[in-house]
Amino acid sequence: MNRHGPVTLVLVSQEIVRCLMGYIVDLHVILDDITKTANRNVTDNDVLDVMNEHVRSGRRDDIHRDVRNFVTDTYPTRFSKTQDLVLEKIIDLIRRYCDLPSGYI
Repeated sequence: MNRHGPVTLVLVSQEIVRCLMGYIVDLHVILDDITKTANRNVTDNDVLDVMNEHVRSGRRDDIHRDVRNFVTDTYPTRFSKTQDLVLEKIIDLIRRYCDLPSGYI
């Protein structure tokens, strides 16, 4: 405890960072695909079709490979005083794997 109250120290492993990054990017890409392929009333089948295509197309594997390589290469230096490299990479991957309008992220 310090003069400001209890101190919480969170140590995040590379595996947790990889899982969270992959989950965030996959979820965003899948939701983007659902909005582009489904009618206004999205059914369970629409969601399953998009998720299955995400896996079949190899995009999931590509995303996870990109995340794994990024985390392996930059984990020790992922933070600086001016930027969060993990957040920047998540945004980069979403832009790369989604066809987003200009200025969206």
